[in-house]
Amino acid sequence: MSPTRRLLHAGLLCAGALTACDPGPTDPQLLPAWSPSAVLGIRGVADVSILASEVSTVAGWVGRIYPHYAPVARRREALDHVILWSAATRAQAPEEHAKARSQAQAWLAFETGSGPLPDGTQGPPPPPPSATGGLHELGLGLWGAAAELEPGVWAGPLEGIGRLLILRLDARDDVRLEISLREFPYLPAATTPSELEELMQASELVVLDPDWAPAVPARWRYRMRGETP
Repeated sequence: MSPTRRLLHAGLLCAGALTACDPGPTDPQLLPAWSPSAVLGIRGVADVSILASEVSTVAGWVGRIYPHYAPVARRREALDHVILWSAATRAQAPEEHAKARSQAQAWLAFETGSGPLPDGTQGPPPPPPSATGGLHELGLGLWGAAAELEPGVWAGPLEGIGRLLILRLDARDDVRLEISLREFPYLPAATTPSELEELMQASELVVLDPDWAPAVPARWRYRMRGETP
């Protein structure tokens, strides 16, 4: 695996079907009610819209690392290494994702002082876990989101693969970030790579905006075709 691939693959640990032919416009009557700003969609147990804005956010992080990349290449890396993974797991576990998101929002409100201690918490809350490092240590997802924060600010929920996170930037220097974070998994911690791959294969990726077809990584054209293993 090349250094670029290893670097972007690390973003998967933090924190994303076309038929075999080239993608083309899809009959809107055959589609669910996608978000008006969706450029891609994933069909699974539930349908998930992928918005241009969320791809652009991660593509912006890629651009900070590789400013020489063309815009379509930045989008491709964002989809390949972050967006499609997290969206597919959301599509296959919608109820679990909704519960985790509700928990993440409740904890974010508590941490920002705008809400009470979340229900079910016994006694004083434990301090949030911390992490320190640069891009290589934190991965693209955490590093990119934290790098945009001001120190002391909590933000989120951040979509990961099978989990959501809220995070706070504690300190920074020219190379490293110090962050605090809380995680809210919605897939079992023991989910294996082969089980994750089955979730990908059970999902179907739909191109909603043909202008975005060139940004779809080739391997995902065959990977996400809504097949049951």
